[in-house]
Amino acid sequence: GYDKPLMDFLIQHRIPSTFFMSGKWASKHEEDVRHLLGIDFFEIGTHGEVHAHLPMHNADEQRTEILGPVKVLHEHYAHDATLFRPPYGEYNDVTIDLVKALGLRFIQWNIESGDPDPRLSTEQILTRVANRAKPGSIIVFHANGKGKETRQVIERLTIEVLPHKGLKPMTVSELLNCQSSTP
Repeated sequence: GYDKPLMDFLIQHRIPSTFFMSGKWASKHEEDVRHLLGIDFFEIGTHGEVHAHLPMHNADEQRTEILGPVKVLHEHYAHDATLFRPPYGEYNDVTIDLVKALGLRFIQWNIESGDPDPRLSTEQILTRVANRAKPGSIIVFHANGKGKETRQVIERLTIEVLPHKGLKPMTVSELLNCQSSTP
C-alpha cells in the first residue's frame, strides 16, 4: 500500500523524512518510488527484499535479502541506497558484518510508534512518541497504509509536539551528519 494522505501532508509541509522500502514493495510501486525519489527533502533507504527475519537465515541468504532492494533501486531507478534498516529490528552479528561489508549504513530506531496496531488511538500513539522523543530520536512510522492513525499523529507531532520540545524532523542522513534540514 501507499498512504497518499500522509504523503500529501509531508510534501505540503515539506517535512524531511526517510523511507525504508523493501525490494518487493519497490518492484510493485514504480510510480510511487519515482515520485518519492523526486522529492528533495525525502530520503530512500532499504528494508530487505521481502521483510525476512534475518537472524533465521545464513550469511548467503541474508546477503540476498539485504541486496534485493539495493539492486532494485539501482537498476530500475538509478538510485544508490546507502541506508539499511533490518526488518522487525532483528539482526545478528552476521547481519551487521554483511551490512558493513556491503558499504551500507546500519540504521536502528529508538522509538517504535505502534501505528500499525488498530487498538491504539491517535492520542495513545502521540503520547507514546511524544514522551520518548528527544534529540537524535529515530521514530518508526508506516507510510505503506498499515499505520491506521499515522497521518493524524504526524500532523500533531510536527505541528504541536516537536516544536514545543525544540525538535524538528530531518532525514536519517541529516541526523547522522549532524546537519539541519533546509527550510
